[in-house]
Amino acid sequence: MNLGSIPVSFAAIDGAAAAGLTVGLAGRQRFDLDPNLSVTLEAIGSRSRTVDDLTIGTGSAWSGATFSYHEGDLTLALQPNFMLGSAEAQLQRMTYGLTAWASQRLIPGVSARLSSSLTRQAEENDAVHRADGAAAEAALSFDLPAHCTMELGYRFAQNDAELGQFSSRSQGPRIATHWALTSTLRLGLSYAYDERTSFSLNQDALEQHDDALHRMDLEADWDIGGDRIRGLVLTANYHFENAAAAADGMERHVGTLNLAFGF
Repeated sequence: MNLGSIPVSFAAIDGAAAAGLTVGLAGRQRFDLDPNLSVTLEAIGSRSRTVDDLTIGTGSAWSGATFSYHEGDLTLALQPNFMLGSAEAQLQRMTYGLTAWASQRLIPGVSARLSSSLTRQAEENDAVHRADGAAAEAALSFDLPAHCTMELGYRFAQNDAELGQFSSRSQGPRIATHWALTSTLRLGLSYAYDERTSFSLNQDALEQHDDALHRMDLEADWDIGGDRIRGLVLTANYHFENAAAAADGMERHVGTLNLAFGF
């Protein structure tokens, strides 16, 4: 819920090991530098704790600044970001990165988008634990009848960790669609498929592992307040992830429900 202009989030998780609770704060502020240039500052902080956890728990903090330039049908954006993770009140990892994207309308109803990102994560001792990641995606967006949009994309990703002890690369298509069913109800659905190859160095022997990743996201956004209570919005999200390997598979289901109050 929003307290003034600051969103406050509460999330509860009931897993196989123990129940958990996460409390977080998020804020965003946009500044228009001139008619074509703007900067948006964002910050997110959260603290998690399980029922059986006798320590202070784990926490994370993320911040980023997005610089956007608009000129006609062209949009360029650049976002440096930084994240901290802690456990038992001690700093455990730092992650910093850079994301950039460009969007251009090609013809009426069709737009193209290119995006890329670079990240580096360091844990405790940067000389031992380090992870680097890079990703890029090209996508086309189409405006369809009945207040519907569809996006088709193809993504590449590369990750390296433990100073060359582990690496993976993946690529695959993504499809997403959004419907504005009414002026107060919006639905979104996306599906992504990745073929991933992982390499690990175990006792001086290089091992290769291939699997397929399936990810699906479903979101419903309902302005339940309408004209009577402005800012009263209910949002439901469902995320499904499956890693189908040759030997076994892993599934992950995540559901969230958010209610925002405007003041």
